[in-house]
Amino acid sequence: FADCNEPSNGTCPFCAGNNSWSHTWFQNQIYHTNYFLAKLNWESGNLDWCTYIGPAHLEGDIKYLDMRVISNGSESGDLLVSTMNLEPSGNNVESIPLQNFGNYNQSFGGGETDNGLYWFTIQGLSHQLKWCSYFGGSGDEDIASIDIDPVSRIIYVAGGGTKPSIQTSTNYCSVPTNGDFPICNSGGTSYMETDIDGDNQRTYIASFSPDLTPKWITEFGHGNGNASTGLSISNDKLFVIGYSSEDWTEWEYDTDPLSTDHYLVRPDGGPGFGYDACIARFGTSQLVKVEEDLFALGNSDMLVYPNPTSATFNIAIGQLVKSETLVIYNAIGELIYSQKVYSHQQLHFDAEKFSSGIYVIALNSNPNSSVKLIVN
Repeated sequence: FADCNEPSNGTCPFCAGNNSWSHTWFQNQIYHTNYFLAKLNWESGNLDWCTYIGPAHLEGDIKYLDMRVISNGSESGDLLVSTMNLEPSGNNVESIPLQNFGNYNQSFGGGETDNGLYWFTIQGLSHQLKWCSYFGGSGDEDIASIDIDPVSRIIYVAGGGTKPSIQTSTNYCSVPTNGDFPICNSGGTSYMETDIDGDNQRTYIASFSPDLTPKWITEFGHGNGNASTGLSISNDKLFVIGYSSEDWTEWEYDTDPLSTDHYLVRPDGGPGFGYDACIARFGTSQLVKVEEDLFALGNSDMLVYPNPTSATFNIAIGQLVKSETLVIYNAIGELIYSQKVYSHQQLHFDAEKFSSGIYVIALNSNPNSSVKLIVN
């Protein structure tokens, strides 16, 4: 391992001097492949570090690994890596090197694959594993991209996969132990989607604070096949790109829906008829959509979506002068829900708990804000 010279016998060029973290081949009797990391010195061209990091799942030319490096100056920095890892089962597949740092560390969530998240620290020729965790639920998480904000050190991850079950609101932001896919809305105002389409393939977007506390984990997308394939942080904006065989999200519009400065073409056909590329932009200050200005649609106080609905629905509160009371009445005028709300708050409801029919939702002090919700 300490020999960083070019191998002459066709073996992997292991290189782990200066007590750097390293790992030999990870057992993988399913696909017989491993992920590896290598660092070359750009001035000398010499190999500084090379190691395996986990069992890989490869099919054709699909990309299942992403990484970001952020420099801290003086030949030091942080390396973030995301992978797709197979279920560790007996001697067939070896687990990734789980290592806890901070407030999130998850064992394998279930299904055939989970995403693997790694954080390495670099100091000169020393490379150390700071954190390693699975990320996923009882479905199959595959593609995952990763980035880090160079100022706030917030870590962002986006990927895709099937999610048969997700965390309930009482367990949001905790490390799942029962196969649920993690969901988090720590600020209470972030854009959120939760299991609109059951176990179909869905995009997910997640963020962690520098101490690895989950800040925001949401599903994103609509239809039978969609996933994120990349993300990037730029100043206070988060850009996510992916593909979809149907509408990528229930809400597709620009800040000004009447302008022509945007490109919004819905895909032709559905599953089996090809895919379209999709892109979305979020504001990172509150982790809410910037391009998708909900309140440009006409009601400045409140928006209810999707409407009609048969699964879940959301209520987005606009800019309020003071706190208000949100009320919901059934078709015969009975008050069935009441809660104090604040500016830019978003609430999420399970429509299955509402009988089919028409409901009136309003802010108590403003009758003009009322919206009729149809539950199928």
